[in-house]
Amino acid sequence: MLYRVCGRSGSGKTEYMLSLLGDIISSGGDAVVIVPEQQSLDYERLVFTRFGDRANLRCEILNFERLPNRTYREYGGLSASSLDKAGRDMLMATALENVAEDLEVYKNVASDVDFVKNAAGQVALLKQNGISTEMLENAIEALPRSFAGKIGDIAKIAKEYEKLSSQFGGDSADSLTTYAEKLEKMPFFEEKTVIIDSFYSFTCQEHRIIDAIARQARDVYISFLYDPEDRTGTFDETEGSFLRVSRVVKTKDIILPVNHRASSSALAFAEEHIWKSTTDTADAGDSLHFVACRSLFEECEAAAAEVTRLIGQGMRMRDIAIIARTSSQYDGVIDAVLTKHGITAFMSSKDELAEKLYVTRQAVSRWENGETTPNTETLKLLSKFFDVSINTLLGTPRNLICQCCGMPLDDASISHNYDGTFNEDYCKWCYADGTYTYRNMDDLIEVCVKNMASENFTEEQVRSYLKG
Repeated sequence: MLYRVCGRSGSGKTEYMLSLLGDIISSGGDAVVIVPEQQSLDYERLVFTRFGDRANLRCEILNFERLPNRTYREYGGLSASSLDKAGRDMLMATALENVAEDLEVYKNVASDVDFVKNAAGQVALLKQNGISTEMLENAIEALPRSFAGKIGDIAKIAKEYEKLSSQFGGDSADSLTTYAEKLEKMPFFEEKTVIIDSFYSFTCQEHRIIDAIARQARDVYISFLYDPEDRTGTFDETEGSFLRVSRVVKTKDIILPVNHRASSSALAFAEEHIWKSTTDTADAGDSLHFVACRSLFEECEAAAAEVTRLIGQGMRMRDIAIIARTSSQYDGVIDAVLTKHGITAFMSSKDELAEKLYVTRQAVSRWENGETTPNTETLKLLSKFFDVSINTLLGTPRNLICQCCGMPLDDASISHNYDGTFNEDYCKWCYADGTYTYRNMDDLIEVCVKNMASENFTEEQVRSYLKG
């Protein structure tokens, strides 16, 4: 049986899965938990902290990337080799060189380094979504001429790349597809309960693995951020995966209707009703305000008025965010209205952010949904892009302290390196633009005196206090 555990944000889906896992462990059953790669360690820590050493004997925490390796260690298959990312890029450069003269749209950029990397990424994306070169070729006739040329080129590139990669043991981007096929003959999940948690949606490759698991396992439980009764379109992307998993085996739904995470009834109300066009605001509470507007321009004016009110109450502009469901429709309007009201704003969208960080729009979506976490280098770019520290981007997991003067640090007081990036080791008074502001302890004390002195604590008192 496959159970679809559904609920909106904060409805307790993970808690339900952990409770289920506890029952399985207590009864002497075996379980496999599959979670996103970046959550594996935290989930392991949570499970073994809650259930102790017995969890080691009855439960494995895996992710889709580690799953093939774990299965092959038991049933064989580890010796198979495939191309890594660097190898894929090199092979793609060769493939592009081979087909460059036959390309219609991309002929002039076929040798460009960035295009080579983008082409390799596009081919990997096609594989993840189960789109073959044959499918691309069959779709060309139904497409407009301008679009057909691009798809035709991509099909030629992908076909040549496939031919070359087969000579080197295959592409690592095919590893999950290959694993799904082999899993049919490897009874790794027989008599086990499989829990799949914390995913927003699944790729085509992951769906194939889930299908194979469902045919073997005793039971499969999959959590979905999804409300079957919601008709606002909020869960459209999740709905595809929700419906897809029910194709192979008998399915039963478990609905979790209550928001346990919201810190107030107003937030719970907003989470459920914000996108509904017929919302009754009577139960919204005093901290939540709905404004009915007759046009997009009125929406922008209302947002600007609220920002102005908050600033008047002492709030900083950097602490205020305006979020739009589809930001592109407000381009040229919201920024003009905010400027008219003297409000400084930074505009961003998924596409713009993805372009500046050299990643795909899907990667940004996965960060937003908590499926993956940006790597260290990308976090540095995000920090500079949004002008906030990495610590803030990660939800302030550390209490930062200046390593010179001991001052607690926040984004307003953290220093910057010479290239404009944040330096989370020092405050801006001890270290500025890549340079220390003092040469010895006396210099440091004088810097601190200037910033610590007040009407109730004179410079002499501060100096005496620091030297004592």
